Amino acid sequence: MTFINRNLKPEATPELDYEFPSFQKFTLSNGINVFLLQRNELPIVRIIAQIDSGSAHDPLEKKGLARLLSNCIDEGAGEFDALQLEEEFDMLGTQFNIDCSDDITSFNILTLTENIDRSIYLLSLILLSPHLSEQNFEREKRKVLTRLIQVKDNAEYIANRNFYQKIFGEQSFYAHPSLGYDYTVKEISNNDLLHFYKQYYLPNNLSMIIVGNISKEQLVNNLEKYFVNWKSTSHIKQENYSEAVTSQSYYFVNKKDAVQTEIRIGHSTRQLVYDNFFKKIFLNTAFGGYFASRLNKNLRERNGYTYGVSSSNLYLKYSSKISIAASVSSEVTRKAVDEIFYEINKLKYGLNAEEFESVKSYHIKKYPLDYETISSLANRISFKLQLNLPDDYFASYINKIKDTTLGEVNSIADQFIDETKCVAVLVGSKEIITEQFADKNLIELNYNGAALT
Repeated sequence: MTFINRNLKPEATPELDYEFPSFQKFTLSNGINVFLLQRNELPIVRIIAQIDSGSAHDPLEKKGLARLLSNCIDEGAGEFDALQLEEEFDMLGTQFNIDCSDDITSFNILTLTENIDRSIYLLSLILLSPHLSEQNFEREKRKVLTRLIQVKDNAEYIANRNFYQKIFGEQSFYAHPSLGYDYTVKEISNNDLLHFYKQYYLPNNLSMIIVGNISKEQLVNNLEKYFVNWKSTSHIKQENYSEAVTSQSYYFVNKKDAVQTEIRIGHSTRQLVYDNFFKKIFLNTAFGGYFASRLNKNLRERNGYTYGVSSSNLYLKYSSKISIAASVSSEVTRKAVDEIFYEINKLKYGLNAEEFESVKSYHIKKYPLDYETISSLANRISFKLQLNLPDDYFASYINKIKDTTLGEVNSIADQFIDETKCVAVLVGSKEIITEQFADKNLIELNYNGAALT
């Protein structure tokens, strides 16, 4: 038996050569934009039908509307009720689900190539002919309200929703959770759903991403057959977004007897600026974006405060955010927060050469792994569409990483995260948090993010 000597550092593997497969773009006769990446290795096809409307499009007093519509829209369509629709997909062996995020609502299908025609037919019924009946609406609404009660005990959920509200500003369309609030969901009627559906569920507000074993000719025939009568009209465009201006501040939500504290720290930033995109990838990865990051070495390896801490630079259509997330033992909450701010302050001086080369190698070598399956390929194309990334984004990715220099990365290091703008949201034991942060102006929030005075 051969044993691995864990004391020896593994030898570096040769540089991988990977090229993202090219995809075709075309438009159906009714205005639907289609992106096809043909992959013939397996007899399966992945479809993402992407409506350019998500929870960010919810009216102010109807938060949760887009999500509730996504829950109701497949509860019966065309000649099928909800159970029959589910049985139809099951008989085909087709996986189907719907997801509603901030900027989009996506309808996701994974099916055998031989069942693509029937699967697209079912999808067309759901998009074009949903029942949206009062009975189904009331049932799904009760489910959402029950879910909102359940998540009141979820510290991670509470931390995220309050964090987003504070960094984006309460009036921002990115501030609220896709589930909405119990008091806003209660105000939503089935007529609201129907109105939202008519506003946004239009062919000129839809993109279709198809990856798998299907030719362009077959795909066009299938799509035109079932979607040709769906006509485009004008729809409401999203209003302009203005970035919230925040200053360093501390909030907490009491979770009685909690033994851990959920920590979120960060602020909103400008929407994607492609010139800085790759520089920020380097900075975020070294800071908290992978296992060998500064945050993980500090809070996990050196101090043992947490099993894991991470940072993310999340881009949305009209904004973005930089955030740090960790769950730590209650007794080290203050120490962990101080160490996070220590690393934030240190980052503005940039990366060293060893960190820079490590991050570069990490991204080059993991790039092919990000595109192993047809689902991951489809998701990446969806990501490109949401952020309106350039057409050569995939083809040029590796070279952009290779060509980025340490000097370029460090030239924006002091702009990556601004400690004076950082909002900290802590969810844990009030007694412990208030004692540890006695020198800070702590603001207590209730579950919905309102300040308790």
